[in-house]
Amino acid sequence: MYTFDQASLYILILIPLIASIFISLIPSFDIESKNTLSCFFAVAGFCVFIRIFYLFGIGSKLKNISFSFSLLNFKIKFLLFLNEYNIYFFGIISLILLLYNFLFEISDTKSNIHHVSPFLLAFIANICFGQKDLRIALPLLSISTFMIYFLIGHSDRQRKGSAIFHMGTYLFGIDALALVILQLQSFKEYIFFILIALGILAPGLARLCLPAFSPFLQRLILNVDRREGPFIFAFLQLVGLYILVLAKNEIGKNLLSADIPLMMAALGMLSSLNVALISITNFKSEVLPYYSLCFYSSLIPSVLFASSEKLFFYLTISLYLTNIIIFFNTTKTHNLIYYFGSPYEKKSDLRAMWFLCLSPFLGVPGIGIGVSLWPALYTMATQFAHDAHPKKILWIAFLSLWFLAFILLAVALVLTIRAEFFQRSNMTREISEAFKKKIKSFFILSPIAAVILSWLIPFAIFWPHKS
Repeated sequence: MYTFDQASLYILILIPLIASIFISLIPSFDIESKNTLSCFFAVAGFCVFIRIFYLFGIGSKLKNISFSFSLLNFKIKFLLFLNEYNIYFFGIISLILLLYNFLFEISDTKSNIHHVSPFLLAFIANICFGQKDLRIALPLLSISTFMIYFLIGHSDRQRKGSAIFHMGTYLFGIDALALVILQLQSFKEYIFFILIALGILAPGLARLCLPAFSPFLQRLILNVDRREGPFIFAFLQLVGLYILVLAKNEIGKNLLSADIPLMMAALGMLSSLNVALISITNFKSEVLPYYSLCFYSSLIPSVLFASSEKLFFYLTISLYLTNIIIFFNTTKTHNLIYYFGSPYEKKSDLRAMWFLCLSPFLGVPGIGIGVSLWPALYTMATQFAHDAHPKKILWIAFLSLWFLAFILLAVALVLTIRAEFFQRSNMTREISEAFKKKIKSFFILSPIAAVILSWLIPFAIFWPHKS
């Protein structure tokens, strides 16, 4: 008979599936029940993960589990592993579900797809996070992307069809290409190895929304729903990061000899510069949080592939998680103003609060994204500071260009408070004074909460490895 601790991994895997079943049984017009049940299962899943993380931190070994089901007389069986790497991915998807269900309330009365899909995506992600082989995880993640197409298709955007077509055909194509490349024998020639490595890394880089590998990025940003967009981007980037982790293990010992870290730094620099130039020419309040998210995500491959040491993996997780939390806070603040109007009579007060909300994205050391950003940059710079190889000059050039892009993004964030934003017809909607006070308190408290969480994240990530 299993104890709770022994069955905790089973429970963590199955909670999203159980939630999707129960929510789908609720009538589509009963929004309050769906929201309440979604929050309950999100809290339950995160609490189970906290217990697993504690057991892992004190050294308790949790057994690997097997998960199987039958479909059309075919029996499919998965063996799920838990190690010092994928435990963070289990926790992040649980935290994303928790933040999403509490910050963004879905009000769709036509179907339950908007409430059910995040839990189904989390269930598939949990199955994939328990895999060590990219050949098994990538097909499942590719199939799960179809649910994202359904979410985009149910939005009220005018050009959602083109966004689904461009994103779907591109992701399906590079996923298929990567699976074909994974079946090939390794090549000793340098140029062939580089091409094969890029083909394997492409699905992860595309989902991390690097413009060099995600030509659909701008179209996707403009066609996601304001409430579901944060979850879609968080999910895509999380599975993209996991694909890169598995691909890094697939490339193996040839990682550094093939100059893969240098290539990741070059791609990250070009992507961040591209995002910064787009944001400074199109500093709309609606899209700027997405551009800020993608900007800092462009640094993730560079940090992850800088070395084979475990430290760089933990720095990568810290940077990603801090980026997502600040992104959720910013988009929630924007949605409150968009749907309910400004709680302030003076535009100067609104702009001040909006700037306060964006401030964790400015990269100030010790505040917001700066808590994880600067240690990652410092560690990555010192990794190559003592390198006598001539290519050290390229690293210096890439970091210099990244700092230039960083300055451009900061300018775009400052310019957005001067733009005439939130000029919508629903700005005239009347709301009660009590609700205005709630919005004002959220404006002030949410950036503070984001900063506090950014301080706690590194401690939580490095806690199991304190020895």
